[in-house]
Formats: sequence, C-alpha cells, structure tokens
Amino acid sequence: MRYVSTLIFVALVATSAWGQTPNGILDFGNVAEGTVATAANTAFSGVHIGSGGGSFIVKNPGQEIGYQAELQGVAPTGSSINSVGISAGTGFGDSSSTFTVAFEVCFKGGSSGSWFFFAGNGTSFNSAQSVVFTGSQVFAGIEWSFGTSDAITTSNRSGSGWATTGILGTPFAQNVSYTVTVVGNNSSSTVNYGAGQNVSADTYDLWVNGTLVGNDLSKGLLARGTKINAFRFYGMNSSGNVASISLDNIRWWNSCVAPSMAVYSATTLIPSNTFTDLDLNDGAAPLGGPVTVNRVLTMISGNITTSAYTLALGSILEGALAYTGGTIIGNFARYVSGTNAMLFPVGTASNYHPLTITYTTPPSTGGIVTVTTVAPDLLGVDLVSALNDAGFSISRRSDQYWTVTQSTIAGGTYNLSVDGNGQTGIESPSALRIIHSADGSSFDLVGTHSAGSGSEANRTGIDGSVAGRFYLGGNLTDNSLPVTMKGITARVTAGKVYLNIATATEVDVAGFNISRSLSESGPFEMISSYKSNLALKASGSAAGGASYLFVDARVSGGKTYYYKVESVSTSGISQRAGDILQVQVTLPEDYSVYQNYPNPFNPTTNIRFDLKSDANVTLEIYSVLGMKVKELTGGMMSAGTHEVTLDMSRIASGVYYYKFIAVAKTGEVFMQSRRMVLMK
Repeated sequence: MRYVSTLIFVALVATSAWGQTPNGILDFGNVAEGTVATAANTAFSGVHIGSGGGSFIVKNPGQEIGYQAELQGVAPTGSSINSVGISAGTGFGDSSSTFTVAFEVCFKGGSSGSWFFFAGNGTSFNSAQSVVFTGSQVFAGIEWSFGTSDAITTSNRSGSGWATTGILGTPFAQNVSYTVTVVGNNSSSTVNYGAGQNVSADTYDLWVNGTLVGNDLSKGLLARGTKINAFRFYGMNSSGNVASISLDNIRWWNSCVAPSMAVYSATTLIPSNTFTDLDLNDGAAPLGGPVTVNRVLTMISGNITTSAYTLALGSILEGALAYTGGTIIGNFARYVSGTNAMLFPVGTASNYHPLTITYTTPPSTGGIVTVTTVAPDLLGVDLVSALNDAGFSISRRSDQYWTVTQSTIAGGTYNLSVDGNGQTGIESPSALRIIHSADGSSFDLVGTHSAGSGSEANRTGIDGSVAGRFYLGGNLTDNSLPVTMKGITARVTAGKVYLNIATATEVDVAGFNISRSLSESGPFEMISSYKSNLALKASGSAAGGASYLFVDARVSGGKTYYYKVESVSTSGISQRAGDILQVQVTLPEDYSVYQNYPNPFNPTTNIRFDLKSDANVTLEIYSVLGMKVKELTGGMMSAGTHEVTLDMSRIASGVYYYKFIAVAKTGEVFMQSRRMVLMK
C-alpha cells in the first residue's frame, strides 16, 4: 500500500514532469511571520538549535525566494550546529539505494560560516538533528562556504574529505535564489533518469536551475547498496551568526528523477530564473521577473500573470507544454523550429483566449514567437474600409486582439487558430474571419480562410514573416460582433463551475437569478438570486455595462449541468439572459483536499475534497498541540468532488489542523492536512 504524504503541513500532491510522485513535499505555506520553526509547524522530522546562537524562523512574506512563507536558518558560531532534516520513519517514506532531493535555496549574510546538505543513512540523521555528521553514514554531501564579496564556495563530500573538483565553475553566490536537484545512485549499476541523463554507480548528479553542474560526483563513505532514508541541512562556524540560508519547496523521491521546477499554486510568486520544468496546479501565480522554462511547462489549472515580464518555454530547443487547464495572462513566448502545433494558452482573468500556430513548412531558422491577448472588452466596431475575403465582406472587427511578435525566426509557412471565447455576436462560426493589422489602424488579410467552429476562427498558409495583431472579423449579417450585448461564459476550475455574466449596457436592472438542471429540458431549480447574493446584484443602470461572477461549488465530477440565467428589472420583470449553458464537470484525476472556506470561520466551515476513485473517507481535527478534538467519518464515498460542513460550535477559538484520509478499495491511502482558524 502506497502512502502519499503531505506537509504543514502542506497539502500539495505533485507529480514531476516524468510522472513520478514524490515521497513528500515541504512548502511552508502561510505560516505566520516570525514563527520559530519546530517539527510540528514545519513538518521536518526534527529541528535543532545548538549552543552557538542562530535560529530557524519562518519568514512570511518570503524575502529571498517568494512572497509566501519560506524557512530562514541562521548558522551558529564555532562547531555547534543548527540543523533541520527529514529522517527515516518520520517523513522520508520508502527508502531506496537511488533517490532525488530538490529544493529552492538562497544564501545571504557575509563572509563567515558554512551550510551543508547531507543525504544518507544512520544515527547522525535521526530526528533529534543534534549529532554532527558521521562520514560513514553520508552518501551525498555538499558544503556551501561563505566568503567575501558575496562569494559561495561549493564543495563535495568525496570519500572522507571535501573537494571542489567535478563542480563546474561557481554555481552559487549570495543573494540569488536557485532551484537545486540532487540525483543519487548508491547501487552497482548506472541508472537512466530521463532526457538522456544517466548517473553512474556510487555517484550523484548536481543540477542548479536546470543545468548539470556536477556530473557523477563522488559519494561519501556510505556502503554500496545501503538505502538512503534521510537528508538534512545544517550550518556552523559563522562568526557573529551572519550566514543564513532560505529554503522552500523541498521535495524528495526514492528514485532517480529528472530535475524539475517546484510546483506552484495559490498565489506563490514564481521567482525570476531559468528552470528545467515548471508546474502550475491551481490559483494565480505571478512572475517575479522574466522566467524561462527549458523543457516542460505543466499547467493543470489556475492562472500565471506575467505583468511586465515574459514567460518563455524553450530557448534554443522547443519546449513541451503539458496543458490541462489554466490561462497565461500576459506575454508567453515559445521557441519554434519545427512543424509541431504550438498552443499559446493566453487570455484574461475572465476569459480564456488561446492561440495556436502550426508551421506547415518549418522555419528556415528557428526562433522565438511571443503572444499576448488584449481584450478591453468583448465588443466590436466598424472598419473604416471593408475587406473582401474571396467574396465575403468584412466590415466589422472585434475590440479584442492577439499580438504576435517574432525574434530571429525566419522562413516557413504557418496556420493560425484563435479562440474568441466570450466574444459577442458570433452568429455564424464557420464564416468567422481572422484579420491582420500591423499597427491597429490599417487592416489587411493574410493567408486563406478556413471554417471555424464555436468561437474559433482559422487562417491557413500565412507567410512565416507575418507578425503583428490579429482580430476577429465579420459583418452585420454574419458575425456582427455587436456593442449591445455581451454574454455568459462558463469554466470549470478545481471542481467548481465559474459563470461570468457580461453586459454591454444596463437600464433599470435589479440583478440576476441563476437556475440549474441536470437536463437541458429541465426542470430547473434556482440556486442563487441577486436578492441573497450580492455578487449578482446590479447597480440599476450602467451605460458601459458590467461583469458578474457566480461560483457554483456544489457540483460533482462526472456530471453535466445546465445553467439558465435570468435578468430581473427594477420593476420585477424577468427575462432570459443568453442561451442555456451546458457545463461538464469531469471526475478528478487525483485525490486532494482544498482549503476550507470561510477561513477564519465561526462556527461552521466547508471542506471540499476530490476522490479519483471510490474511497473510505475520514476527516480528523487536531489542535496545535496534536490533540484530536473531532472526527468525521464519511464512510465509503464515490469518485468525484464532495463537500462537508464542519461544525466547531463546541470547540474553543484557535488554530486547528484538519487531516483528510482516503482509503481506496485498491488499498491506496491518501493523507493530506491543512490549517484553519476558528475565531469566535
């Protein structure tokens, strides 16, 4: 039976780009600023502070890696040690002679002291974390020694001593954040771990920001075949307690795994850097600067907001986009050199407006294509001069457009597809056109029209040198793109249905009612009204229109729902607003539990969770002291998304943790914990 462990205790169940699930993940979540780190509030197996001063404190917002919480350690003076780690039996999980540990790190503080990373097996890795490392128990050892001018000297534990040979250049410096991956092999055979990478017997590979800086580095003295079941970070020898280390997004596997960027979720800031892989699984992740992903960008759900920066996939080779859901709001660049279909999943916070470029004749020179969408509204305007597209008159264009820019790419021919999801006035999808503009003032036609469907428009045979702006085009007969009415759109994110109601103008409107059915023919049941839901209440009259968002959290995976929206005038007259919307909610692909809402709460709160298969479900509530105060048993529940209401009316105010346990019929066990606050 496999246990998927999570921490803060964090509740991320992540999969690397190569499909392997980590033994565990440490993300310090939203722990309060200044919290003194303990095993209980960080999920490390142990935390030790020696006699030479220093500390381990949670910084929130993060100061070196991101603006969510990170762990900051300060090294002690002399031979005393400050140490944190994951030990056998208290967090590491199944041990193996092969392993991978990945983490984000930043060093800061001056010219005195050292921080270390060790992986191995033995008593020096126990949960007390108070014992100085024992050479015979170390498989992989890395020392970061602080020097002048923000220098960091990196050494490897080779046998019984320390050596800098085998480490390329100076991969680390102070005041810079890095993603580090250690891939170790204590077996007697070479191990392949993806993308043509191998690690020889009795060695490990060291990756920094997706670059191999240490290939087949010599191991310590741990006997061949001994299983690695623990790792630790510790500092020492810092005069004045100046050497600090910041850590976040620590993950570990009991196998060799290709280096991957940490999983980002919620509002985690993605730091400016170049990474091998990056995974986004929920929420809204902003960029902290330019970000390049060299190999695989995985988008499961949620948004990436680039602001003034650019998210780039591939730089000298084409990168792979593993897309399930989500939107990139801002600039998204891809390296293009072949004839693969290149999806650009761009859009706004309200609407997903993807663009796809497919070169039918490959470029003679590969290069970067950057795409962003600009959608001031979902309306349209008249063209100054109509365009004739093989007998079809184009007299109107959308206000929204896609900007395509190119760098170094040359030659070739491509097909273009754009999706104006939410665009009003698309009456004849097959006739919907794409028109081109170099400056937003004059318009022309490139390539040849190809019939679209839904809100998608297509153009084929476009010369590879053509860039600029691309708009939707139509006329008053076919695809009027009007200014009078916008529309209603739906999307499914994290097991919830989001309905967006957009109006162009409003006169004497009181609000909206929303009804739902499991059948298009009904009957429909009203599930929300402007009378009780302020999010659906209108202002009365709005010459420029408005937008309303309704979230239906009470849906189940594997079902299709139909929604009907009615607008209600201030005099009480109701009328249908838009067509009936069909929304399919798919079954979850994994187990997960979401953050409770509301939070803080008094005295009840709701907890949603996903089951990828039928499972026996238990919800346990613990105090910060680890005392169980309540337990809910759901019994055997079907696959899908579920929600329970937790009543804490007889429990005192405070911070609590809820632990979700699902035991599938197959024997697979999933456990995940989250923090909540009861405030009476």
